[in-house]
Amino acid sequence: MNDSQECQAPRVFEFGCAPDAARLGYSRIFELIHETEAKAVADWSGQDVILVKGAAMGYDPRVMEFAVLKKEPPAVFQIGDVVTYTNDYGVQWPGLTVVGNEFWQRFEERRYFYAPSDAPWYSVPESSLKLECRAPEPSPCQA
Repeated sequence: MNDSQECQAPRVFEFGCAPDAARLGYSRIFELIHETEAKAVADWSGQDVILVKGAAMGYDPRVMEFAVLKKEPPAVFQIGDVVTYTNDYGVQWPGLTVVGNEFWQRFEERRYFYAPSDAPWYSVPESSLKLECRAPEPSPCQA
């Protein structure tokens, strides 16, 4: 953490503005807290988070619920990339196309879906994939 981050107060978004935070890359709910706004800002100062205001708590109108949003790490593989999947036993399946990904908060792990697949609902960890070739960039007419 550099000096400018140590003094930086987290941004506070109003209730209903979580989609705006997601567009900035803050889409992972790290924690829900119940604090006054001043205390929440002080507690999270210096960290790269956005606090999204929720409902006031009944026992004290100054105490609010806040969702603490963090950025998800970027995906290594993009949709359309061709990869080889290696399972836990070392068996490899080359020529698979990445069709989606998800971030597992509990394990702090990005996982990917590929096709063709006999289990399209099952994602595999990033560490089990090796890039064969990148998806072509769309032309301006395709975007």
